[in-house]
Amino acid sequence: MARRKNQPQSHKGEVQLAPGSGLRASILLITPCPSTRDRLAATLSAFPNLAWSPDAPHALALAQSRRMDAVVIDSAVPDAGGLTAALRQVLPHTSCIMYGAPCSLDAAVAAMRSGAVDVVLLEETASLPTRLAPFARRARTLTAQDLLRDRSRRRVATHCRELYESRHALLAQVGTLCRDLAQTQRDMSEQLQRASMASELNAILRQELDLENLLRTALEYMLKRVGPTNAVVYLPAASGDYSLGAYVNYDCPKDSAEAMLDQLADIIAPTFENLDDILILRGQADLLSALGNRADWLHDSALAAFSCRQDGECLAVVALFRDRRNPFPAALLPTLRIICDLFGKQLARVIRTHHRHLPKDKWGGLGDHGRGPDDIDLAA
Repeated sequence: MARRKNQPQSHKGEVQLAPGSGLRASILLITPCPSTRDRLAATLSAFPNLAWSPDAPHALALAQSRRMDAVVIDSAVPDAGGLTAALRQVLPHTSCIMYGAPCSLDAAVAAMRSGAVDVVLLEETASLPTRLAPFARRARTLTAQDLLRDRSRRRVATHCRELYESRHALLAQVGTLCRDLAQTQRDMSEQLQRASMASELNAILRQELDLENLLRTALEYMLKRVGPTNAVVYLPAASGDYSLGAYVNYDCPKDSAEAMLDQLADIIAPTFENLDDILILRGQADLLSALGNRADWLHDSALAAFSCRQDGECLAVVALFRDRRNPFPAALLPTLRIICDLFGKQLARVIRTHHRHLPKDKWGGLGDHGRGPDDIDLAA
């Protein structure tokens, strides 16, 4: 075969024929005869992309690896009808044209039934480009439409995935916002409850201008909020020591409760008189750490203690204790802080009211005259 200048030839039987200036269509020529290949290549030179295959297996492999807009099959190819049907399966938009020697009407019908769209005889070779062009255009149009649909489907799939991810992200944000809102509502509810409790306790304590009644009222309110517990209030005496002001006995032996609490005055009050916040001890280990060997007095109890301080002075030390199996929960801290603050403020008012004639450094020792708080017994 006399090839044109710069005409490339590939291995394995495929020839890339020189491009022309016509339709941008890919045409596959299938023929075992080099002379037929050259004749068809010359006839179809207006098409820029021509490929040649010598047999059916190679043609099918080529069709699966690249897009073809039209196929010209030499009738000399063995089982040309079966090849046509197979190519139609691989390239659904590609038109197959049968080319070759004159054939009978039955042969032409068989070719059409196998999938060929036209039969071009040898003597009609010159008309092949004209007859091939519309089929190539149709194939390119359909292929382009398929590609467009594929791109559209991919875009839609991408958008759907993005929407799905955005939906999940939005749901996660909504869930977080809902949890935050619920937490905010709980916080606000707790704050309202604390404000309501503070208002209630303040109203109750402000009515008590007598020390004994104030101690009794404060202890009763603590029991209401804390639950069953032993409770004791230690008051500073003129000597600088602390004395038993009032107490509630929940589970201590009745005949020794007051004596034990008196003994604890020298242990608990000096230890906790400078507390700036509520202290909660949950068992023997905590008690030993805070009180040392003197912790034996409390028999492995759970303890909550606070100091009522005004203007840097301790006006009272309050201790609550009960069995360590029923410890004081951390959730109780806000309640105890409110009690500590309001009880301390009202205690300061009562002290000012009853000792206005004395210097401030003489306000201690409330139990030194007559029946004072040392004689109060609120034992339950």
